[in-house]
Amino acid sequence: MEAEYVVLAAILVGAFLASIPLIGLTLRFAITPAVDSIVRALAASRGQLGSPEIHGRLEQLESQLAEIQQTLSHLAEVKAFDRELSASTAPPRRSLPG
Repeated sequence: MEAEYVVLAAILVGAFLASIPLIGLTLRFAITPAVDSIVRALAASRGQLGSPEIHGRLEQLESQLAEIQQTLSHLAEVKAFDRELSASTAPPRRSLPG
């Protein structure tokens, strides 16, 4: 009776050892196409939704940067003009008598 259990245990262990790699390979080849299609669908949805929004935001930032550069240039011109004006038209200082 004990020998029958040993044989039965050996058969079960052998079956498990042989079936685990077979199940793993089956799952790998069965799940891989499904996972690939899910990944492609997610990548496509991110690309379609994000691309116009990102381009619009980038264009807005570029226009704001151009405005800032233009304002900075104008301020530099005004500052230079103010320096020139104050240097050339400053009346000589006179001391008050007394």
